[in-house]
Amino acid sequence: MTWDAIIPVVVVGSFWLVSLVAVHLGFRYVITYSIGPNGLEVIAFRVARLSTVRFEDISSVEVLSFRQLLLQSLASNLFWAARAGNRLVARRAIVVRRKAGKGRALIISPDDPDVFARELLQRCAQAGGTRSPPGDLHP
Repeated sequence: MTWDAIIPVVVVGSFWLVSLVAVHLGFRYVITYSIGPNGLEVIAFRVARLSTVRFEDISSVEVLSFRQLLLQSLASNLFWAARAGNRLVARRAIVVRRKAGKGRALIISPDDPDVFARELLQRCAQAGGTRSPPGDLHP
């Protein structure tokens, strides 16, 4: 192979790699999560609310590693879960399950999943939603 054939491959490969890294790092500023007055909010660009899950509608909150999430996605209905992750690959994510309705599971990836899940569980308990204690966040 000559340099004339290698250079375009390297340029295109580098472009894709830089693009993936930019998306991975940039998504955390595009999609954010908030525990609002009525429920969990998924927000785009810090102004547009994409989704709200009311506290009363949440049946469970679970923090999973990427491996556990992948295994559960393949083995259960998490394959069809709504994904509102703000990273291409997160080491840990939160699975929020709804009691009923379309898209019964929502997968999110906040900066600190343990703290976020604990706060979400506390607010759910106050609103009459899930009563899972904060110690039961991990399977």
